[in-house]
Amino acid sequence: MNQVDLNLLSALKALIDEESVTLAAQKLHLSPSAMSRTLGRVQDAFGDKVLVRAGRRMVLTAKAESLREPLDHLLRDVDALIHGSLQTADTERIFNITTNDGFINSFAALIILEANKQWPHLKIRFSPKHEKDVAALRSGDIDLEIGVLGGTGPEVIVKKLFDDRMVGIFRKGHPLSKRRITVDAYTSFPHISVSRKGLFHGPIDDELRRRGSSRSVIAVVPNINSALELVKASDWIAHVPEKHTVQSRKSLVTFKLPIPTPPLAISMMWHPRLDRDALHTSLRNLISRVCRTQTSTR
Repeated sequence: MNQVDLNLLSALKALIDEESVTLAAQKLHLSPSAMSRTLGRVQDAFGDKVLVRAGRRMVLTAKAESLREPLDHLLRDVDALIHGSLQTADTERIFNITTNDGFINSFAALIILEANKQWPHLKIRFSPKHEKDVAALRSGDIDLEIGVLGGTGPEVIVKKLFDDRMVGIFRKGHPLSKRRITVDAYTSFPHISVSRKGLFHGPIDDELRRRGSSRSVIAVVPNINSALELVKASDWIAHVPEKHTVQSRKSLVTFKLPIPTPPLAISMMWHPRLDRDALHTSLRNLISRVCRTQTSTR
């Protein structure tokens, strides 16, 4: 231990994660030349090369690949030793959680209330979900992602919170209020779709096509709240996650979709470096408990 600079462990992780001296330098805010010198020190410390050239790119050596998992475990333990032992109720800390507006509307108030009781100096920053990208979790910009599992890194830890399903909505007094909602009735009115990516087509359209039918999606909005407001002021139809929108749908008519749709598994996702972090673990447990309590009564 006296002969090894433990900062080399962070450098080694950056090199393994990025498989590039240049990208590792950017991650550690070093110049490429400084990172090259650090690479040399890392290779001297571990007695083998970390990166070797393969054509125009660099690839990890077998030695580096074998170090990936134990290195992650070691750095998680170091992080837990430092943060886990120092976190108290008086510690000021900001948790960054990315999720959609439906989850915030339905669960955030109780999460914030319960968290503030236990950790008065804890602050929670909710931010909107964008593209499915593990980079924010890896970099530490996001502490927790909540939503439907999408493309994510193999190391990311996932815990399911609850299952949801899509339901249809329209305004009170809508012409469909007095009709049985068949596929033909459902597709006879214009639709508003919710998509962060701006997509007009989705799983509902695939199912309708299999049945020889289609709907007219006349607009796409980026969040659930926008869809709710548009439906309230028109004869348009939208579909939203049921458990995410219990309070928001009270002034609207909710109906079961006339076609089957796959269930939505709503999960928490976080990077392994925070898995043993005491405060992070406690907050995850609190979120699980709030979701379990709220959804069991719906």
